[in-house]
Amino acid sequence: MSTQATAYESAVRDMTQAAAEAELTHAPVRLAYWRIAAMDTLLESLGPRAPRIKVLDWHAEATSEKVAMGWHLDGRFSAVVGSHTHVPTADARVFPQGTAHVTDTGMVGPRDSVLGVDKDIIVARFKDGVPRRFEVAGGPVQFNSVIIDVDESSGRARSIERLDTLFEVE
Repeated sequence: MSTQATAYESAVRDMTQAAAEAELTHAPVRLAYWRIAAMDTLLESLGPRAPRIKVLDWHAEATSEKVAMGWHLDGRFSAVVGSHTHVPTADARVFPQGTAHVTDTGMVGPRDSVLGVDKDIIVARFKDGVPRRFEVAGGPVQFNSVIIDVDESSGRARSIERLDTLFEVE
């Protein structure tokens, strides 16, 4: 196993242990702390072997954690793009040190749905609390994405823009 993988795995183990030991009221903050520490450990372990262009798909629930990670990695990653909530955010920009950031890219899936699931199933579940089998919704499919232009020599982003498209599916 490479030193890089070992350092990363160690950081992940430490992060998991810390989260497990955290008091419930402080768990989200402590978990964010360990995630940031794990990224620092990974970057340190890569050292000069790190690729010039680095993109992080930051799969996290809290928008504040995704924005904070973008700021923390500004200048050290070409892009930090958030995912998980399935709802595209309107905050795409390049931070001062050259990191492109968007809190959430959105999803690829049925537009007229609740996170891709048939909306009637989810609404009924929220109304009566009875679990139901999830079914993928039909109708038009949205493709949410971003286009990032990165300078190959520096690894810094020059621009980021949303590209959201709707497709009719039969």
